[in-house]
Amino acid sequence: SKKNDIFPIIPDTRKISPIKSQVVYENTEIIFEKKRIIEDSLDYYFVKNLKSHWDFHTVQSIKLFSEVIAKYINDVIVPDVVHIFGFQFGYLAKLLNPNIKKIFNIRKIEAENTLIKSKNDLEEIESLPPLFYGTIYSNAVVLTSKRIINEIMSGEIESDLREIILKRYKNVFGLVNGIDYGIWNPKHDYYIKHNFSDKEVFNKNLCKSKMQKFLNLE
Repeated sequence: SKKNDIFPIIPDTRKISPIKSQVVYENTEIIFEKKRIIEDSLDYYFVKNLKSHWDFHTVQSIKLFSEVIAKYINDVIVPDVVHIFGFQFGYLAKLLNPNIKKIFNIRKIEAENTLIKSKNDLEEIESLPPLFYGTIYSNAVVLTSKRIINEIMSGEIESDLREIILKRYKNVFGLVNGIDYGIWNPKHDYYIKHNFSDKEVFNKNLCKSKMQKFLNLE
C-alpha cells in the first residue's frame, strides 16, 4: 500500500496435520508437506529435511538441495508464490520457473560470512554466491527493516549487496518483526471472551479464570 511497505499474511500451520506428505528425493530425505487453510482455501507447502546432519554451510549441499526442491516445485506443485527464507537458499530463485513469483527473505544481513563473500568453485553456480542470486532473481527482497536498507545504500553498513539494492530499490522491502495492534488488540479482539485494555484490566482476570478452568489449572 505504501512504498517499501509489505504485509505478508502467513498462517500458523504448525498444529495443522498435513493432508499430503511426499518424499521428493530419498537419498536426501527431503519431503514436502501440503496443508490447506480452511479460512482462505489456499494450499501451503512446507519443505522438511529429515537429516539432522545436513550441512547447509557447504556449497555442494546447498546446490543439491536447491536443485531437488526446484525440480519438484517446477514439475509437480507449480505454485503462485514461493517464499525463500535464508541467504543460503538464494540460488533457488534462479532455478525456479520465471512465471513463479519469488520472495527472498534475508533475516540477518551480518550473516554474509565466508560462504557469502567467497567465490564458489562450482561451475554450475557460476561465480556468484547464493545470496546474490536470491537478490537478483526474486520479485521481492525482504530485509528486517527500512533502516537496514537505508544504511546499506548509504554505505553505513558495508555489504556486497549495495549495488544490487541500489538498482532494485523498488523491489526491496523492510519488514520489522512485530504485530498489527489494529488486529491483535484485546480491547476489541473478537476471539476472547471478555475485552480489556490497559485502563480496564479487570476483564483480563476473567479471561485468565476461564483459561485456567479450560486447561484444568489451579
